[in-house]
Parts: sequence; C-alpha cells; structure tokens
Amino acid sequence: MTTDELIERIADRQGLSAKHVRRIVRDLLDIVRETVAEGEPVRLARFGTFRRNTLRARETRNPATGQPMFVPERHSVRFRPYRVWIDLCNEEGEKP
Repeated sequence: MTTDELIERIADRQGLSAKHVRRIVRDLLDIVRETVAEGEPVRLARFGTFRRNTLRARETRNPATGQPMFVPERHSVRFRPYRVWIDLCNEEGEKP
C-alpha cells in the first residue's frame, strides 16, 4: 500500500476529502520524524513505537581495499510494532 492509497482509504471511511486527509497524514509524519530526530520516542497506541537508535562509532575495513577505516557514531530509526501485529504475523496458516 502506498501513502496515496492509505489516504484514499481513510478519506472513504471517514467521508473526508483526500486533500484534507493528505494534510493530516503529512502533519502526522512530519511530527513523528521531528520528534524521533530529537531523540524522543513516539508511542502510538495499538500501532507501535518509533525511536532513534544510536549506532556507536567503530573501526572496520573498507570492503573494496581492505584498509582499516573509522565509521563515526550515527543514528537510525527503529520501529517496534504493537504486540498484536507480531502475533498476527506468526499465526498458523499465514503466509508472508
């Protein structure tokens, strides 16, 4: 499902214009991005939690040359889904 498909479904279910729903979805995503980038987790009930994950600095090797290199600390985003989602994905008979 794409963002546009999600917007259309929400608009249909709620009887709202796609334009109005698009603004709401954009604001939601912007707020989640900004909050997580600041280091604060975002917990959405019955959905999951987004949080910033710190990847520590480390020494590694350049795969092309084999030379040692330093990779500085950086950040990524982690998402932990609501437990019910995990259970649904692991039910018998479900296919990925």
